[in-house]
Formats: sequence, structure tokens, C-alpha cells
Amino acid sequence: MLEIQNLTVRFQLPQGTITALEGVNLTLRDGEKLCVVGESGSGKSVLMLAVLCLLPENACVSGSILLDGEDLLQKSQKDLTEIRGMKLSYVPQGSGNSLNPLLRLGFQVSESLVAHRRLPRRGADQRSIQLLQQFHLGDEEQLVRSYPHTLSGGMRQRALLALGIAPEAPYLVADEPTKGLDSDRVGLVVDCFNSLEGCSLLCVTHDLTFAQQVADRVAIIYAGQMIEYETAEQFFGSPRHPYSKALLDAVPERGLNAIPGFSPGHEDYTDACRFYNRCPCRTAQCQTQPKDRWDGERMVKCIYGAP
Repeated sequence: MLEIQNLTVRFQLPQGTITALEGVNLTLRDGEKLCVVGESGSGKSVLMLAVLCLLPENACVSGSILLDGEDLLQKSQKDLTEIRGMKLSYVPQGSGNSLNPLLRLGFQVSESLVAHRRLPRRGADQRSIQLLQQFHLGDEEQLVRSYPHTLSGGMRQRALLALGIAPEAPYLVADEPTKGLDSDRVGLVVDCFNSLEGCSLLCVTHDLTFAQQVADRVAIIYAGQMIEYETAEQFFGSPRHPYSKALLDAVPERGLNAIPGFSPGHEDYTDACRFYNRCPCRTAQCQTQPKDRWDGERMVKCIYGAP
């Protein structure tokens, strides 16, 4: 399994140190799908890049990231290059901007199959066509000979999804895989993720409807901290943290009630609960940082959240 223990990420900048993640603990079991949800800037993508050990050089990382019992943070770059593709696969965020503009699409989708699965080039090319067909891009045999700039943003995003699942790694990390896609295309992603066999999924998303369709478990991140962690059924049925409840109330189907105020900037972090200024339930007790409160495998970072 993939186990994240007390993960903290800080960035050293000319103007000072910024804490992007603080004390995150997560476990992704064999075959499980875990969705990480939160506002923009909460630290979700930093978590993904930390798992992949792709953070920039000015990042200071503490804690551990155990993949099948081995700490990725202690691995050499040579070992990590082998792990990425064989054990860990990645679907990056963005409308296909991670595709190399100088290489044909088919080459990029099939590259991991040649490098990690040792498929011959002809077999890898045929497999890349099949993967693209899974996402209904249209005329896939011609598409594999095209360059990324000839595709729309949504097509490039779906091509990235095909690239991510191509090596059939046991762990798939996906960062906002439905961003920029219409509801029909989101349905293709849902079908793809739900059909994955023998693969564990760690997925960052802001789309709660998508998370409800895909996730076995949900983790909520707010201002760099994990504030709730439980099964998807528990989160969507009876969330405990006031922020989680507000997130669900902001979904169009539940009234589109925007959360008042804004997330605190890094310079605004204090000893209080980070949701303090926006929380309708706050009291004087909330001026002290709450501890993680566990109830079995369910966690909430709130003094009122646990029974």
C-alpha cells in the first residue's frame, strides 16, 4: 500500500518560508480509490508532486512516503525513474500542457509501454490507439500521428489520461483529471477509473460529483492541513467538519451556497483553527489549533467533529 506519514512540505523563497502542507497522514490500500478534495491553493497538487518526488529544489520535505514499505523520499533519482511507470503512474493537471509539443501523440502515449513494459514499438503503437479509443477522441489511427497543438484542450486532457493508464502501474496518481471536460467526457473518466482492476487511485479533484462517483475514501485538505478523512459514504452522507459541510452545500444540486470569506494566505496562519474566520460554529476554544480526532479509521480536525 501507499502510506503517507506526517508529511510536511515547506518552500524556501526569497521573502521567507511558506508551509504548503503540514502533518498530512493518508493510507491508500490495494485497489482503493482515494479522492483528495479542497479549494485551489489548499496544497492538493503539492501532495501529488510530493508522492511522485517531483517537487522543485527549494522544497523542504519531512515525514515519509512509504510505497509497499519503502520510503520514496530516501530513494535515489535512478530508483525513482524506475518506480515512475513501473509502480507509479501520473496524470498531470492542465489541458494537455504536459504533452511535449515536438513529439507525435502516439509516441508519447506508447513511450512508457516501450520503456517499462518492454513492448515492441509496433505493439506499443497499436496499444496507444486502443487507449485513445477508450476516451472517444475520434479517428484515433490518424490522431496518433498528430502533434498536440492540433488537438483541443479537452482532447489533450483525455490524451493525458490515456498516457497515465498506459503502463498499467499498480498506483495511479491523477491531478484534476476532469478539469476542462464537459459532463459527457467526465463520464468517460468515471467509467475508466471505475474499471481499473488491480490499481490503486490517488486523485486530486475539486469536482465533488466526480469524487462521489469514483471514490472509496475521501480526504479533505484546507489551508495545507488534512481536516477530514473517511469513507466516501460517510463524507457525502454525514460530514463532520464545518468546512466539509459548507463544501457540500456549495454544490449546485444542494443549493449553490458559497462559503463566506476566503482561505487564509500563508502569511495569515496563526495558532487558531485555519477555518476559524469562516466557521459559523467557532468559539473561543477554536483559537487553539485543534488536534486530529480519530474514530476508528475516520478522522476530523475539529473540536466538535467527533462523537
